[in-house]
Amino acid sequence: MIRNFVKIAVLLRVTMVLPLTLQAEQNCLEEAANKIKPGSSITIIRTDRTKISGTLISLNLDHSSLTISPSGNVGESQSTYEISEFAKIQYRGTGKYKPGIILGMTFLGAVFGQGISGIGTWDSGSFQAEGVAIGAGAGFLIGTTISLLTQGTFTIECK
Repeated sequence: MIRNFVKIAVLLRVTMVLPLTLQAEQNCLEEAANKIKPGSSITIIRTDRTKISGTLISLNLDHSSLTISPSGNVGESQSTYEISEFAKIQYRGTGKYKPGIILGMTFLGAVFGQGISGIGTWDSGSFQAEGVAIGAGAGFLIGTTISLLTQGTFTIECK
């Protein structure tokens, strides 16, 4: 009786965890397919903590695998890996807001605006506030542009 109960408990656990694992793997590969273009440089961190770097050749959602060229030369040696082997996929890309850059440039713009507003005939107090606001706005726009154009390393968690 107890053995049957244990078998049922193990079976329920496996049937409940397996779909969640497969779904997480599929989500990882779908996210990689949406964010990483073929020809991009990637690093795969496997579940055993080994790293494989190379150029992405293709992603196969049907077989839950990806193919890379570890040498970086497309057409030479290519290796295909199952998504179940991955812990993380790292890639370099642009287009993410970086608050440190944006806030830093906003602050510098405000300081510059205050400095400019105190020059010459503009030394009334009301224009200093406007100068700070204009400088901060310009700094915000410049900081946002810089943060979107700089490259960074992004990670997709697979497990």
